[in-house]
Amino acid sequence: MTLEEAIVHCVVVANDRAECAWDCVEEHKQFAEWLKELKERREKQEWIPCSERLPETKDIDDWVKTLVCSSDESIAVGSFNSEYGWTFSHWFGETIAWMPLPTVYKEGADEPKTQSIDDNSDNENAKYDCQWK
Repeated sequence: MTLEEAIVHCVVVANDRAECAWDCVEEHKQFAEWLKELKERREKQEWIPCSERLPETKDIDDWVKTLVCSSDESIAVGSFNSEYGWTFSHWFGETIAWMPLPTVYKEGADEPKTQSIDDNSDNENAKYDCQWK
């Protein structure tokens, strides 16, 4: 079953109350929402070939920051404008693919603030923390 098929299944079951109990309907609604979010996140994190599509800009003054990949397999942050093309802080080469930047980190957001590894029994100093102390 594909992700899209799973989403359709959950929506159909949630809309057909005769097929299962109320709890089942509510669970399928929640599953459908989670699967839609998963699909959206996957799509945001895939390289998009420049030959297929370029970032959308609103007007000549609009620059969109993205991750870019060059023909020599370098990765950098670049800015794109539909009138002027790509710009970089240093020479980068031919841009062959791009992807949207992730959202900006915000303190107190639903995402975990810290990623720690502290259950490694082989190394008592195996604690890693992404926050600056």
